[in-house]
Amino acid sequence: MNFHMRSGPGLSAPGRDGSAERRRPQRSGGWKLTHRLWGTFGIMVVVLFASGLTGIWLVMRIEENVVQIVEIEEPLEQAVLEMEINAGETARAVLDYIQDFEPHALARIKDSEHDFERYTRQFERLAETDEERVLGEKVANIYREFKTLGDQITSLAKRRSDDLGIFLKDVEIIDALIDDKLQPAIERTAPDALTKLEAALDMEINIHEAFAAIEGYVLHPDPQLRQKIADSEADFERFEAQYRATRLTADEMKWLDQIDKAFAEAVTAGNEIIRLTDTMREKLQRFEADLEEIDHILDDQIQPLIHIETIKAADNAKDSVQKALLVLMVLSLGGALIGGMAVWTMRKAVTGFWPATRTAKTRRPKQPVTGRTTSRNQRPSPPGRTGPRPAAGTWTISSCAIARLGTGTGS
Repeated sequence: MNFHMRSGPGLSAPGRDGSAERRRPQRSGGWKLTHRLWGTFGIMVVVLFASGLTGIWLVMRIEENVVQIVEIEEPLEQAVLEMEINAGETARAVLDYIQDFEPHALARIKDSEHDFERYTRQFERLAETDEERVLGEKVANIYREFKTLGDQITSLAKRRSDDLGIFLKDVEIIDALIDDKLQPAIERTAPDALTKLEAALDMEINIHEAFAAIEGYVLHPDPQLRQKIADSEADFERFEAQYRATRLTADEMKWLDQIDKAFAEAVTAGNEIIRLTDTMREKLQRFEADLEEIDHILDDQIQPLIHIETIKAADNAKDSVQKALLVLMVLSLGGALIGGMAVWTMRKAVTGFWPATRTAKTRRPKQPVTGRTTSRNQRPSPPGRTGPRPAAGTWTISSCAIARLGTGTGS
């Protein structure tokens, strides 16, 4: 018995064991969809990674600029201001000591010098440019001379104060000898008594004038006052000689010798006071010039450099913030665009793949029955038999074979 069979779509010819293999529907879009999903995911990971790295880099730049301002430029400017303040405090303390000779002025000098040196080290540590370092070294060198001059001035002031004390003591001794010793020893009935009294009075006047001129010269070194001192000393000697030209008693000789000794000490002290004052004046001029030079360098040369660096760091920080916002915005828009494209691609792929698969599974094309064959969804009903056709997917038999089966013959 010959069976002529045909397999429909989705079916294969029976095997040796009588079983038939079903063909699996080939999903041609599945490979592309998987790779699209992985590709889109990879792009999104790259975008996120780039965004993270860019954000970290920009944050580090912003932090670097903020650190530049907070930890370098501001402390550097503070160091410059403190150096200027302490230099001025040193100068004021030196001048106060010259006038008052108080110990606390010396303590202020030492404190100011210590603070200046401390902030100088801070400046040298924070200075960034070669120009700042050169100017800082120049200020340090000037301040060393400034400090030395300050020490010398205070030392000279102390010595001058001691000499003023000696001069004043000698003036008081001379005044006491004239008033308490020499004048009482004058014989009022002697013919030269009036001459002696006038000479003693002029001596006393001139020694006081000399002392007053020296005090004035100490406060305001003036050549006229210096000449006044010399004139008073000369007049004192002239009136002393006038007194000695008279007839003297033993007591008068004794008191005149003591007055002359005190006057010699006063003259020596006075001359030393004048010399020390002149030396101090010269050193004070250099002292003030060094202070002005320090202020000039700090105010007009170093601070503008720091100001420029501060503005530069602030501008860099602002520029970094703007760049960060721009880059993050671009990356965010790019990520959103890539995500949208990924969703659109997946949607298109999914809607294009699954309807075709469902159609392939559920719908089979109908084939018309011609000759001996029928479609895989239809088979002819046996003679004399009516009823529904077999379900789709069953094997079909040719009409010749059916007729042979009906007559009971076979080959």
